[in-house]
Amino acid sequence: MKGKFNIFQRTMLLWNSIHPYNAVHIIKIPGPIDIPRLEVIIKNILNKSGLGELSIDHKKKRFNYHNNPDSVEVMIVDPGSDATAALNREIQRQINLPFTGNTMNPFRFFAVAEDSSFFLGLTYFHPVADADSVIIIIKNIVSTYIDDDKRPVTYSQLDPYSQSGRSLFLCSMKDLFAWVVTLPEHIAELRSSFRPKYRNINDHENAFSFFSIGPQQFHSLLNTAKKWGVTLNDMFLAFLLSSLGPFASERLKAARRKKISAASIVNARKDLAADDPAAFGLFLGSFSVSHTLPEGISLEQLAKDIHAQTEKIKRYKLYLRTIPEMRTALFLISLFFKKRLKKFYSKYYPLWGGITNLNLNDVWKQTDGQISIDYFRTVSTGPTVPVVFSFTTVGDVLNIGVSYRTAAFSREEADRIISNFSECVAGLG
Repeated sequence: MKGKFNIFQRTMLLWNSIHPYNAVHIIKIPGPIDIPRLEVIIKNILNKSGLGELSIDHKKKRFNYHNNPDSVEVMIVDPGSDATAALNREIQRQINLPFTGNTMNPFRFFAVAEDSSFFLGLTYFHPVADADSVIIIIKNIVSTYIDDDKRPVTYSQLDPYSQSGRSLFLCSMKDLFAWVVTLPEHIAELRSSFRPKYRNINDHENAFSFFSIGPQQFHSLLNTAKKWGVTLNDMFLAFLLSSLGPFASERLKAARRKKISAASIVNARKDLAADDPAAFGLFLGSFSVSHTLPEGISLEQLAKDIHAQTEKIKRYKLYLRTIPEMRTALFLISLFFKKRLKKFYSKYYPLWGGITNLNLNDVWKQTDGQISIDYFRTVSTGPTVPVVFSFTTVGDVLNIGVSYRTAAFSREEADRIISNFSECVAGLG
């Protein structure tokens, strides 16, 4: 087989053995839907990119793509009386629907029509790709679909075998030294973090919600972040921790575990020697932040405290330390924790939530005036966190897909978390 899974992909394959680890991207396309034409376009683009059915050798951790134009179809979802509600139900179904077999098509397409537009959804097997890679596929599809057929379409080429397994050791000795020196502090943070509770640790079912932050509040968010001297990602983490705080009130009585921790995914393509727009695969890092959330702390102070942590993380590239940590986790699971796999992460990585942040404006320039896109994403929570906020900036709007484990939060509790977050944003202006 041609490709070899990197450590992040191997970890996601392990998570997928517990519960489907999928991601969904949605784009709203103006105009009527033409399913036969759309299917032909998708098949051609996947074939040109060398993508198709995926074969996996789990023992050797290798994979291969095979062109199979007959394996692609766009499923039509009945919009009923409310297309948005139908779309949300389908997204929730998709993140819980497994990709099965050692040979499979890792992409599923579906569409929901409205009066003068339609939503196109792409569900993908997350171990094979990150958001940047999938956006290239969708961009190729949309650019071709809206074209007037009078001029040739230029495809963004993809290389499905661009992997990063050998690039970890390209980091400097300074970074390696920092990883080692800060490791005791990192372990201490996790050991002092309060564990989220699950009604049934064996239940990994995901539910989905969606909300948006409009231009006025989004610009207020940007201006406040600049005023406070923090990043937008710092603000997201601070607001998420603040929103989750009421659900972890028992930590106040705990003898040792008094903090709440949350994780953030990082685009690590440049660090992992994959600063190549044609690279198709998974090139990610991650980090976590922790805070005691004392009563009465202001959002400004919380965001600045988070910023102090993330500045150190970025300075020493601690988000890449996740890679050796994942190797260690896989080793421990294989030797000691295989039978307790579903409890492993909740016990040793007690994270209350996670975020993934993407600015679509950076990767999809809308300069030709052909289409004004609307775009959002979501991802399965996996076994590591009970709730994930997927932020996508489109123009001056922030779209947020929220996935959560129903064993940790009910629909009403998830709505309250979203309401808490929205109140944090509204309180800025």
